[in-house]
Amino acid sequence: MFRHKMDLTLKVCILPFTEYEFYRVDHIEKLSKKIVIKEYREYFNDSLLKCMYNIIHKKQRVENLDEIILLFDKFYPKVELNNSHNNITEYYLNLLSKITKSFISHRNGRIALKYWESSGEEDFIGPYKGINKIALWNSLNRIFTTDLLVVKYLLDNGMKDEVYLNGYYSSIMIEDLQLEQVLKKGVAETHIHKGAAINFYISWQYLMTLTNKTYKSYKEELFIDEVIGKSYGLEYYVISMAIVRVIMTTFIIDNESSHDYEFLNYLKSYHEDDSKLKFLMYMMYKFNSVESEMADSNQGKSHTKKSIQDRAIFELVRDIEQGKEIIKEKYRFFDLWDRLKEKLGIKQGEDLEKNIIEKDILNQLLGVRTVNTATENIFLFKSMRYIEENDQDCFFSKIFWQYIRIKNEVFQLKVQGNLVRGLINFQSYYKRSSTKNIKGYTDKEYWKLIMKNQMQNLHLKKLELRASPGGGGSKEEITGSIKKTITNFFQAYLDIIEEDYVLTEDTKSGEKIYKEVPIVGLVFHMLKVPDENGHEKCWIRYGGKEATELYFRDLQDQYRRQVQAINEIREKFVGLSEYILGIDAASIENNTEPWVFAPIYDEARDSKTHKMIYSNSSRLPRIKNLGFTFHVGEDFRHLVTGIRRVDEVVEHFKFHAGDRIGHGIALGLDVDKWVLNNKIVILPRGEYLENLLWIWGLYKDGKYSTCFDMGYLQQEIMKFAEKIYIQMEGINTYALWKAYRNKFKVFKVLQRFLDCYDDKWSKQECHNHLFCSVVQNTETRIWNEEKLTHAQHCKCYIERMLEPVQIEIKLQDLEMMKHVQKIVASKVSREGIIVETNPSSNVAIGEIESIFHHYIHNLNHVGMNKDENPENSVMISINSDDPSVFNTNVSNEFAYVFYSLQEKGYSREVALLWIDKVRKYGMESSFIDDRGLRTEERIEEIKGIINKLKN
Repeated sequence: MFRHKMDLTLKVCILPFTEYEFYRVDHIEKLSKKIVIKEYREYFNDSLLKCMYNIIHKKQRVENLDEIILLFDKFYPKVELNNSHNNITEYYLNLLSKITKSFISHRNGRIALKYWESSGEEDFIGPYKGINKIALWNSLNRIFTTDLLVVKYLLDNGMKDEVYLNGYYSSIMIEDLQLEQVLKKGVAETHIHKGAAINFYISWQYLMTLTNKTYKSYKEELFIDEVIGKSYGLEYYVISMAIVRVIMTTFIIDNESSHDYEFLNYLKSYHEDDSKLKFLMYMMYKFNSVESEMADSNQGKSHTKKSIQDRAIFELVRDIEQGKEIIKEKYRFFDLWDRLKEKLGIKQGEDLEKNIIEKDILNQLLGVRTVNTATENIFLFKSMRYIEENDQDCFFSKIFWQYIRIKNEVFQLKVQGNLVRGLINFQSYYKRSSTKNIKGYTDKEYWKLIMKNQMQNLHLKKLELRASPGGGGSKEEITGSIKKTITNFFQAYLDIIEEDYVLTEDTKSGEKIYKEVPIVGLVFHMLKVPDENGHEKCWIRYGGKEATELYFRDLQDQYRRQVQAINEIREKFVGLSEYILGIDAASIENNTEPWVFAPIYDEARDSKTHKMIYSNSSRLPRIKNLGFTFHVGEDFRHLVTGIRRVDEVVEHFKFHAGDRIGHGIALGLDVDKWVLNNKIVILPRGEYLENLLWIWGLYKDGKYSTCFDMGYLQQEIMKFAEKIYIQMEGINTYALWKAYRNKFKVFKVLQRFLDCYDDKWSKQECHNHLFCSVVQNTETRIWNEEKLTHAQHCKCYIERMLEPVQIEIKLQDLEMMKHVQKIVASKVSREGIIVETNPSSNVAIGEIESIFHHYIHNLNHVGMNKDENPENSVMISINSDDPSVFNTNVSNEFAYVFYSLQEKGYSREVALLWIDKVRKYGMESSFIDDRGLRTEERIEEIKGIINKLKN
């Protein structure tokens, strides 16, 4: 409930800056002109309120419509709106100033979150002042581009030169001064995926530079939210904003320099108030005037086509100002783009900025600069400064607000908010924000972009990046793909060191001394995908070759080839095992159960499959063991499913000290709250049966005292088994449990069952009682463990296993769920397994009320003056997961958890000590070893590996 109220408050507060509906009609501007109370109320009720309901209903949970009305009155009081009836920009700037005053500050030359309560804050954000402000910021940061707030903060505080943007890209420092001192000791990012390791500003700057290579980035599906059905043909608006952005920048530069004397004379000739018309007159002069045509004609150009294109550019800008629909049939966008570049002398591809994360077509207009920041920030700064200094130029300000609205619509498509949970919804955001959408870069440049982006975090010491091994179906193809990946990864890393980490260089000898650089490494992850042939399986047709006839066997074979290729390449090239760190399996958890991966991890861990030293080197250096981690317990239909999967990984993957579990939300969730929100659960019948069998297996030997009726549990098991197997002769709980356990082994068809197969028999009318319709009836009279195991690869039974069933969570289930959660958490704790938490990701994907209710506190109480039982002493790390989807970094994730400890009443000293402990866990549990290498030594080592990989 807290989160829903918070998100609703934010949505109403930033409404005019984030929604396409306000691009079409700025209802707040129209409302501001209704001075008479009757007219005001009529427009509010008949137009604005309906628009608000439509917007909010799609993205927020609303308990009471009256709440929306009251929130609007709070943030947009009639008196203040009416005072801005001649220029709504005045009101919008004032609103941004209020938000900025509540949230933004600066410390030690860096933009920081104002985590403390300031004067006037209570009137503006009410109960979200003080510590609750952190949770509010966590949500705001995922529905609104906060770079606008940073710019407004600088301008409001007299810092009116863009030089004050130096060092700011998009991340706002959240930690306070004392926490910063702790994090300065060094943090490790051990859970971050290559595909989503950039920030939104990089994606946006890329979209704003139209090239033939980026055309594919404007595919319709990348601008649609399938869940809420939001589209509008947004790709054409984004392309239009790229054109407008260049024109606005050119105008501002000309206005700042005042060197365009012909335009100044043109402006004076109209004898109008130029402060109100400056940008409009500039557009007319440049793109819709006789002077514009003469300028082309005087240069000996054929100007007819060009003047038509100029007028089209002018009309496009006017359409944007008036909120008209942008349709592809009216404009040839890329022709207009080419004409604009020609007119302004822009040469595509000639970017003055060498820093890959600052590349932007605007750099050709802005010239060489010394400020280290995103070019988009400079554009925003110049635009906002112009608006404040020329507040009567309503045409410019209207275009600017339209730009901000479209930008925020794209932001909300790429950065996941709090509305819909689960990994399926996350996948859509991941797809839209992925680096794969940034075309035109080599793989090396992708890696460079990602690492530079992460290394903006000054606290970062270790960086593990996760990527797919890629390649085709054969081991040779996978090996080739891995070699290319690691080579490009290394070369990008070396480039970054040379560009950003040279401390001094001797001009004569060329000898360099380097700063300490974050150490990097790769974890290769397999992808959890469903069996593409579904339940159409038949173990009889397998014959040892037809892998598609066994459930998930085809995928198991692919995973096995990937891991074999990973192991072989890291053991072939001396030193490579220090950089190819480990394996993982990621993506939608419900796609692929742990049993599919169990034989793969077992084989990868087997001493027979890997060597101790590099025998091909005279120094006989050691081969670092492969690290093991696995995404599990993150997304589940039933809490018991999530807990069971964690236990399966620990037991069947043989996880122990040093191994890691990704997310593990199920281990720390509040069971009471989960049950309260999930009285009825829908899940596949087979999944529920396996939950019951797993629970039965925990208690069958009397190792744990039961807090529930075992008879009731066995009754449930047999009831659901009967729905799958129909005929129950020979079936008992133990046989079902053994068959469930057999899934974690490599399945082999028993020859005696194949010997019973008779082609003639299979063509006869089936009278078999159970098991299989095409084997002799001597084997179809009674079930046993082997037959139940074979049934897991038979379409007749798989189909019934996959049928959805609705389950009621009963009162007697509650204590049982708490107990099994405690058992598994204790096991993870005793084994020394690290749980990789990702707070912002977990709040967006899992069933967590807010950042203050994160499960991390339940997993580890050590040092908090609480009971330190094994289940509350799990070792944990804090990470960011997917920065482009959750708009965060690892240091900010630490800060969120730190403030949540304070919210729970812990003293600052206890909170700082606990955070420092978890920081150490992250550093020490990283698969990257601290070998004490100087940067110079690391460079030489990597260069040597690259040479061997190429040869």
